[in-house]
Amino acid sequence: MISKKLKDEMWGYCRMNDITNVDKFIERMAQQGFSVEKYGTEPNRPEINEVEVIKEVTVEVIKEVPVEVIKEIVVVKEVYVTDDDVVNKLQEEIVKLNEQLVIIKKNESTPKREKKEIKAPESTPRRSSIRWSPKDSGGKDNLYDD
Repeated sequence: MISKKLKDEMWGYCRMNDITNVDKFIERMAQQGFSVEKYGTEPNRPEINEVEVIKEVTVEVIKEVPVEVIKEIVVVKEVYVTDDDVVNKLQEEIVKLNEQLVIIKKNESTPKREKKEIKAPESTPRRSSIRWSPKDSGGKDNLYDD
């Protein structure tokens, strides 16, 4: 423990130097005194010279740079320009032709009778099978039976 006389001297020193935390000051002084006792006033430690070393270091910095992407979109659209009057006329003509085609197909599906012309041989003279006689002839061959 610290003697009363040493304590009073420390208190007086603290008042003169405006030291407010006396207990902390006393603790610090005791630590310094112990260090002097332990190591002496001039310790025999080897002298350490501090040397400032400057070392150049190359650092690769990767920096992201925003890249502006320009996209070009090309739209190709085929546009057919038509004359509505011509289209309407052609559609009417198609309807008429389809109707004619139906009639033709219908006629083809019904069986047809073939007409054959019979010709008499040319060496034989032509005679009519009907005998004509006048009405007032009064003959037997009266066609009208009067």
